[in-house]
Amino acid sequence: MHFSALPKKYFDPFAFAGPSFFVFSIIFSTIGAFFFMELWQRIFAAESIQTARRAFLISAFVQTPFIVSGLVLGLVGALLFPSIDKSAVIFRVFAEFLPRGFLGLGLVAVLAILMDTVNALVVVGGSTLVNDFYKRLRPQTSEKRLLFLARVFTLAFGSVSLLTAVFLPDIVKLLLMGAFIMMSMGPTIIGALVWKERRANAATASMIVGFLATILLIPEMPQTAFVPGFFVSLAIYVAVTLMSRPPKPITGV
Repeated sequence: MHFSALPKKYFDPFAFAGPSFFVFSIIFSTIGAFFFMELWQRIFAAESIQTARRAFLISAFVQTPFIVSGLVLGLVGALLFPSIDKSAVIFRVFAEFLPRGFLGLGLVAVLAILMDTVNALVVVGGSTLVNDFYKRLRPQTSEKRLLFLARVFTLAFGSVSLLTAVFLPDIVKLLLMGAFIMMSMGPTIIGALVWKERRANAATASMIVGFLATILLIPEMPQTAFVPGFFVSLAIYVAVTLMSRPPKPITGV
């Protein structure tokens, strides 16, 4: 069988959610590059700016064959197993084509990626709740207490994530929801990088209101809720920052 046997929708860039999703996802993917914590980990771990730039340039070429191989495997799965659950198609492809030994390596590789990603997300989520919210409200909290709370918040964050995955067992929808929610943090991150005036209350209000707006809009706009959510977050960030400016002193006439 050949890829030409697949329906035309598999080769139509607008088939998933229409032209609006395609255009907006390309535009906002540039902003989304600032959200990935693994990118910031590489930046902070680099010994210099030049090293970080060189690493990003090399990774851009290294990642390309992996992205292409993922697309090919997806098309193979759609061609051979059209009725299978899309969340499990990669495992079926492995089981059908990989010999014993390589099959184990393939499964271990997928599980390692999942465990590493989930572990990083849960730990970052818990530590963010402690350092960026609780610690700011109670700055006198001891380190021992903060460590205990970090464990509690990490457990709570992981439990909520697990329940979300149980009630929404669709990896594509989960990825989209995660990307949509992250977009509400975009104005805060970009503002902190390019705007000299930085206000903690503006960042907090922007993320909370943008998050709530996105969640409320997802049922009505399941593919493009991130667009208004982003602009609501941006408007709140700018408005609160400007309102938080100290008044200019009145000079003599």
